[in-house]
Amino acid sequence: MKTLIEPPFVYLYHTLRYSGRLSQKKGFETEDLAIQVLSTSPTFRLPIPILHLESLGPNQESGLDQCCPVSLDNASGCALTVECTHPSQAEVGLRLHVRSSTDGIAYDTHDLCTFDLEGSAGETASETVELVSNVRFFKVTCENVGGSGDISALNVTATVAS
Repeated sequence: MKTLIEPPFVYLYHTLRYSGRLSQKKGFETEDLAIQVLSTSPTFRLPIPILHLESLGPNQESGLDQCCPVSLDNASGCALTVECTHPSQAEVGLRLHVRSSTDGIAYDTHDLCTFDLEGSAGETASETVELVSNVRFFKVTCENVGGSGDISALNVTATVAS
């Protein structure tokens, strides 16, 4: 583990987390955790990039494995900002799916909520929605519901606050 202190945040860079499952053949299952952020202040607002895709084809959906998990354990609120460039064809549409988890490892098979985001053909769009929930962890997927072109430069940022 490595640590970076940038007040009021402390960034802990983890390499592995044991999932607690022991297999006779493989030993303990592990998960690559990435970054844990701690705050030395009781109030904070931290933007975290959680999904980046160069392009998303028509009628395709990104996978949960492409999104970083977000913990809401000590957060009182979360906003999701989606930025993307819509294809120049007339049919555009992007749907954001939110899936929750109690442990940050196994995610629900059904959406906690979905957001249909506005956009115009050939334009770069940005929209922020509020996630109102008491879940411990969540991930997002994005679905290109327009049937006529690729969405490009797709970025989702979770701004966690307390």
